[in-house]
Amino acid sequence: RSESICRGKGRAAPDSASMTVQNAWDVNVPGSVTLRGVKEHFKVDKSCRKGRMFSDFTEYLKDNPDVSPVQIDTVEGIKGSPVLLTVHFLDTSFMLAFLRGANTARSVSDVFDGLYSLLGIESFKLLFPVILTDNGSEFSAPMALEKDAGGIRRCRVFYCDPSSPFQKGAIENNHELIRRIIPKGKSFNGLSQPQIQLMMDHIIRTTESGLGYFCKVAVIFAIHKSFHSYFTIA
Repeated sequence: RSESICRGKGRAAPDSASMTVQNAWDVNVPGSVTLRGVKEHFKVDKSCRKGRMFSDFTEYLKDNPDVSPVQIDTVEGIKGSPVLLTVHFLDTSFMLAFLRGANTARSVSDVFDGLYSLLGIESFKLLFPVILTDNGSEFSAPMALEKDAGGIRRCRVFYCDPSSPFQKGAIENNHELIRRIIPKGKSFNGLSQPQIQLMMDHIIRTTESGLGYFCKVAVIFAIHKSFHSYFTIA
C-alpha cells in the first residue's frame, strides 16, 4: 500500500444547474475502464507525496484556518470483492460512501470526477477544499483529484504519515457505524449503490451529542449553503 501512482490527466466536468440527493448517490463509477487506443496514464512515482505530507497538511491549515478538511478512506470486504470509498466532512461528521468495483486509483478519481461534474467547480471547491487520506495506492493519484481536465486546481490532497490512522481518526471512528451493518470480513458482492445509499441514509440521519435535534444532514446543509442549491431531501 506504500507505492505511489500519479496521474496528470482528468476528464471534462460541466456545471450542473440542479441536483438531488439521489443524483449524488448515482455517480457512475465503473468497475474498470478500458480506453481503446489510449495509453493508461497511471504510473508508479514515489514523488507524489512530496509537498503533501502530514506536516505540510498541518502547515496549510495554519495558513488557512477557515478551511475545513475532508477525510477519505476505503472500507474493504474480502479480498477481490468490491470496496467502499468513504468521504467524511469533519465539520459535521457527515459521511458519504460510494461502491467501487475495484480498489484502484482510477476508481477513486472516477467518483470525484462524477461529483465535480454534478456540483460544478465552485461548489466542489467549497465542499472539498482539502482532502486528507492515507498512503494506499488507491489514493496515490493526487493530480487526478486536485486538477480538472483543463488543469484548473479544484482541491488539495495531503497524506497521513505511514501507519498513523489516528491522524484521520474521525473517519476511522465513523467506519464503526458501517461495520455494525456490514461486519468486517463480509463480502460486498451482490450489494448495489442504492443499498449502500440506504445504509448511509440511516447513519447520516442519526443525531450526535451536542447537536440537539438537528440530524447530520441538516447541519451540513446549514454550514455548506451551496447544498441548498444542489440537494433536496424528500
